[in-house]
Amino acid sequence: MTREETKELIAENRIAVMQAYVDGKQIQFFNEYTWEWENIHTPNWLRDTSYRVKPEPKYRPFKNADECWQEMLKHEPFGWVKEKERNVRTQIGFMHTKGIQGTSGGSSNYKAFFDCFRFADGEPFGVKEE
Repeated sequence: MTREETKELIAENRIAVMQAYVDGKQIQFFNEYTWEWENIHTPNWLRDTSYRVKPEPKYRPFKNADECWQEMLKHEPFGWVKEKERNVRTQIGFMHTKGIQGTSGGSSNYKAFFDCFRFADGEPFGVKEE
């Protein structure tokens, strides 16, 4: 890779991070004294400082009813979920080995619920991976 290609790549990444900041994403800078990424609320965009968009936590679908139940206990209002695409809420009727049934009668597996719903408090309907 040439120096010019490298400069362009650096510029593109900086622009992407700046655009993420404009879009409201949390920006981090690399602190060379602590060797850790730290949140910054108003970046200065200094040339010798590395910036990035704070990585989003990763979630996965529930494996079974017990795992789903344990996570549901952490969210209020208990047992309620909302669709990601529409402002529609439903209550979970019951959970079984392979999936969930809502009180509205719809039933699906844990992966489908993970893809379509969030907890009513806005958190992803799944398990946070460490």
